Formats: sequence, structure tokens, C-alpha cells
Amino acid sequence: MRPTGRATGAAASLLLFCAFTACLLLVLASGAGAYRDIRQVGEECFSENTCVSYIATKVRHYDSAGDVQIGRIGDAQALQLREVIDGEVYVTSLYCSDGQVMELFYPEGLEFSPEDGTPVLAAQSLDFDVTPDGLLRVSCIGTSGKEASVELSLRSGEVAPS
Repeated sequence: MRPTGRATGAAASLLLFCAFTACLLLVLASGAGAYRDIRQVGEECFSENTCVSYIATKVRHYDSAGDVQIGRIGDAQALQLREVIDGEVYVTSLYCSDGQVMELFYPEGLEFSPEDGTPVLAAQSLDFDVTPDGLLRVSCIGTSGKEASVELSLRSGEVAPS
């Protein structure tokens, strides 16, 4: 018995549908793999990029003559940001302690230990220095072990001596 035109057309349509479905599944599988890779890279860079962005925003907020200074909280290097509130000087210190970027707000002149701060986000280390050009460099090594840094030009001109 020979196939009729209707049976041949149905078989061709079924074959075409199967080929389309297979191509669709391949595209979806490759798209899911690409999404997974992009998400992994984003997660790896999250802590260090967020860290330097957070600190850069804080510096821009406090940037006025003599209000940005590199100092210490205990053994930890800290970026100290000063402001006057109701005639009193307060300091916001940003530093890294026990795998966390910490923030500590206190009246100037008091002493605190690194554990007294509030954890902001996880990071392996945080470093501050002044470049030969007078820029404030903030470097953060995140939880993935990758480093992100930013150099900030202060409107006030320079980082105050500690």
C-alpha cells in the first residue's frame, strides 16, 4: 500500500513540528546557561562593587574641608568622616573587621573597638590611601576574593592629615 498525499503531508508536518520543538529546547537550554553564568559573575562582584560604591557615596556626602580623614579604629584602618551637629563634632568611621565592612557613628574624642561598629556588608578587606595626585583611593576585596577600587577627587581638595 502506497502512502497517500494526506499521510505524507501529515508526516512532514509532524517532522517539521519535532524539528521546531528540538530547536526551541536547544535555544532555551543555551539561554538558561548564559543566564546562570551572568548571575554568577554578578554575585561574585556584588560585595566589592557595592562596598566601593557605598563608601564613595558616603565620601561625597561628607566632603568638605578637613572632614575626610584616614585613621584607625583599634588595629583596623578606617576612613573617618566628620560632621558638626548642633555644635558638636561627630565622626562616622568606615572600616573592615572580622570579614565585615563596619560603620561606627560617635561623638569625636571617644575611643571604640572595631567590634562596636554596625556590619554593613561582607568583605575580606578594605584599604584607604592617598595617591600621589591627591586622590583618595578606596580598595575592597570582596567575599569572592576579587578586588574593586575607586579613586575619588575631593571637592575640598585633599584628605585631611590624621
